Amino acid sequence: MSYRNITALGLLKTSLIDFPGRVAAVLFTKGCSFRCPFCHNPELTGDAEGPVPPDFVPAREVLAFLDKRRRVLDGVVITGGEPLSHAWIGEIAGMVKSRSLALKIDTNGSYPERLEEIAPDYVAVDVKCAPDRYHEVTNSRELADRTVAGIKRTVAWVLAENVEHEFRTTVVPGLVDIEGFERMLDLIEGVNRYVLQAFRPGRTLDPEFSRRIPYPAEVLGRMKAAAERRGIRCLIRATRATRAPALGSASRRSAFIASI
Repeated sequence: MSYRNITALGLLKTSLIDFPGRVAAVLFTKGCSFRCPFCHNPELTGDAEGPVPPDFVPAREVLAFLDKRRRVLDGVVITGGEPLSHAWIGEIAGMVKSRSLALKIDTNGSYPERLEEIAPDYVAVDVKCAPDRYHEVTNSRELADRTVAGIKRTVAWVLAENVEHEFRTTVVPGLVDIEGFERMLDLIEGVNRYVLQAFRPGRTLDPEFSRRIPYPAEVLGRMKAAAERRGIRCLIRATRATRAPALGSASRRSAFIASI
């Protein structure tokens, strides 16, 4: 089997929270065309064809790990960055499926055609803000318009194909507010699962956002009620962010490889 088209990947060996109902490994790809100022994985942004973080693991070793853990794992999440920005994403998705592992894709919605080609078992789409403010996270009007259209297309596809899904929003003060939230709901009319989570200060792409104070719980409660008035099942998730694991030193990486 050839791996020449697949770059190295970040690997979280086991997660009980990233793929609902499944024990999953999480694979991270490098590269994202968005510049979300609140991003908690800033090392994974930037050019998809650029250098990968030094602690990423060669694809061959990742797949060997999945083979070894097939009796423990029943799913794999591919996240990023933006995993669908890579032309080779269909290859790694096919390798996951060929191992009889359920596949979940996390995406920002800007590559609906690739998502449909892969046809994962579960889709999670990040809805960043109101449609008219998307240029604030993409730094491009063209990409903003394409993403808004892509999210609408993905909503139609998951509903038509009965694909398990969640659409989700990190409620970032200054970017997401009650007024704009109604316009966000227009994008996802009819979805079966919408998840809100509070913004968490800390390491962010834009250091200014690391100091922002999260909304109080009642603001998320008002948003949840607004979604439910429109027939959208809405959940508030405890604040969390899955980050690409840092293997650290060369000796720790060697220990990881030996454990596969």
